[in-house]
Amino acid sequence: MFKDEDFGFNKIKEELEKLGNMKVIVEIDPDKIYSTGEKVEKVAIWMEFGADEFNVNYPARPYFRTGFDTNIEKLKKLYEKRVDLIITGNGTAEALGHELGKYMVQKIKEVIENGEFAELAESTIKRKGSDKPLIDTKALLTSIVYRIEW
Repeated sequence: MFKDEDFGFNKIKEELEKLGNMKVIVEIDPDKIYSTGEKVEKVAIWMEFGADEFNVNYPARPYFRTGFDTNIEKLKKLYEKRVDLIITGNGTAEALGHELGKYMVQKIKEVIENGEFAELAESTIKRKGSDKPLIDTKALLTSIVYRIEW
């Protein structure tokens, strides 16, 4: 009838223990670099929090925090549904981690693409040919990644 005498309990327990040790980290890929040699990660921090660097004022455009803050309830519900799958023996901690990571990367990218941020300076608009903040070379968009740590 059943392959093991514990009816799958040990596997469920193992997955829940893995889940307890798992961290899903959403970040800017630390290895990505703009053609100018500047790290995307550094510029991403300037854009998120604002900065006065090199006699230029970068107003804060909090795409990262907004992506999390506006989706935290949906993220909790997604987590709960996936934990239910683990408890019923139909899911894994790793699958849950990947789903959460992909979801948050998608939501942060959506904020970048659709968010309302401080307007760009006229000189920046002329240089870029666009009035859309945070999207120029798409380096920031393609640098948002997640990883799972155990």
